[in-house]
Amino acid sequence: MGMSSSQVRLLALTSRLHDVEFQAQSIMQSKMELADSADAAYNEYVAALDETKYQMEVFTGTEFQFQDVTYNAMINASSGGSHSMYLLTDAFTNAVLLPETLDSSLDDSDSCSQFLDKVAVYLKGTGSDASALNSSELNYWKSVYYQIYGYQQNGKHVQGIGHKSVPDSVMSDGDWLQKMVENAYAVIRKMTMQEEKITDGENIDKFNIFADSSVSTDTSLREIPDTIKLKLAEAKYESENRKIDQKESQLDMQLTKLETERKAITTEYDSVKKVISDNIERSFKTFNA
Repeated sequence: MGMSSSQVRLLALTSRLHDVEFQAQSIMQSKMELADSADAAYNEYVAALDETKYQMEVFTGTEFQFQDVTYNAMINASSGGSHSMYLLTDAFTNAVLLPETLDSSLDDSDSCSQFLDKVAVYLKGTGSDASALNSSELNYWKSVYYQIYGYQQNGKHVQGIGHKSVPDSVMSDGDWLQKMVENAYAVIRKMTMQEEKITDGENIDKFNIFADSSVSTDTSLREIPDTIKLKLAEAKYESENRKIDQKESQLDMQLTKLETERKAITTEYDSVKKVISDNIERSFKTFNA
């Protein structure tokens, strides 16, 4: 191999060696990104270990059992009034949060009987009135009415706290309710056994009042690990790890191939470099002869 051709070959090998080393660096960067992805998947899984859900004790007709808390569950009265009843209020305005469909039908001049008729339409369907409500429903919604609009007691007016709507789309969403409470956007209130007596002309009526409640103070509420979310997170974690392992194996194979190529290039590079060195040495001997 002549001097010029050897030099050209050496430059080509140098370029190729740099290219191989660059590819290897890129693959190592990809492996570092995979490690970050593995850490993220693990952190997501660990976070799922702390996921909880609210449950409330309800009477199913034959027994008491705990069920997930949703807005619908809180306002659903058992026919015998056997389990606790709740309402949700806005933490900022203190207003009672009502189902969107019911809330939009209300007129703030409605009497209690008109309010109950609208509740019946919401709960039982078009054409229904208060007579369709069972005694537990009547007692609960009458108490809600006086919470909203206020009442006269001993000649003094007790101010109501008003009402706002809960979107129909979240009525059965336990996650939404829990986040509202935990992020201090809403407050759970429990209907108590304490009664208020009100007088409207010659009519005397009674209703129950509500008190602030929470999973830490109310024995009818509890907070438990969310096993469904945990199982989903575990399945996702295992799936992500399989994908990461597969990708890492592919990258390792590419690195092995590049390392083999790098060694071959280095061997040839050293050989060509020696040829050039020998040519230079012979040239100097010729001119010095």
